[in-house]
Amino acid sequence: MQPTVNILIGVTSHRLSRDIFKAASYVSHRTVYVFGQLFFAICTGSMALVTWTPIGTMVLCSSFGVMFFILLTMPSCLISVYHESEQYVSGKRGYRRGIGKDIACIGVQIFIAQIIDSTIVGPLVIWFGSHLVIVLLSSLLAFLAAIYSSLFVVYEIKPRREIVDNQNA
Repeated sequence: MQPTVNILIGVTSHRLSRDIFKAASYVSHRTVYVFGQLFFAICTGSMALVTWTPIGTMVLCSSFGVMFFILLTMPSCLISVYHESEQYVSGKRGYRRGIGKDIACIGVQIFIAQIIDSTIVGPLVIWFGSHLVIVLLSSLLAFLAAIYSSLFVVYEIKPRREIVDNQNA
């Protein structure tokens, strides 16, 4: 039964990630990122409630695939939009980094965050005496990340062609 459940989780994660990628062309990056975070927060919170059923827990694990897709793809999309923007191309700030350096910085930040998270969660599991703390903390932090990213992060930068079109009009 376990291989069947793992296949179901993999297929579900792939399908959700594909659908999210398609939705990103119709809605803003902010919408995709915030709703992805909220989806993950709701699924992990629900996972904490259905610990008595392994199948429910395994199905809700598909949200981890969606979360990894959003964490590893959306920052790269935002960087590529920034590198196509007038703000970057005109070089008003003087120094221009390459896209490879920006993507490398994002990757390093993600992995450093995972290390910090692991060092914090280990003592919490020992202190509370339950692995349920991992799921609850993940849900809480994803919810806080969704709130923070919806209120304080700037996602949309005008691409060059829109700026040029507005200047010609």
